[in-house]
Amino acid sequence: MKLYYVNRNPNQIGNHELHLATCNHLPNIFNRVCLGDYKTPHEALHDAKKIYPSATVCNTCLENHNEKIKPIPFYKKWFRKK
Repeated sequence: MKLYYVNRNPNQIGNHELHLATCNHLPNIFNRVCLGDYKTPHEALHDAKKIYPSATVCNTCLENHNEKIKPIPFYKKWFRKK
């Protein structure tokens, strides 16, 4: 499991970026919200969107996951384990 953060400040186009704890573009401690540990970026983004509906993944640390992230079916939200 990996630790994820979301930026409190929106980027130039108004999105709040989701980052891994090891990202080079991780905002400073005052400008980020710790989401916690997740198995996949998909799950972390789902919870980030609860705080910031415009949340997206970072193009640096999560670039390989950009196209793969799709909405979680509603029934899987109920049975998801952390």
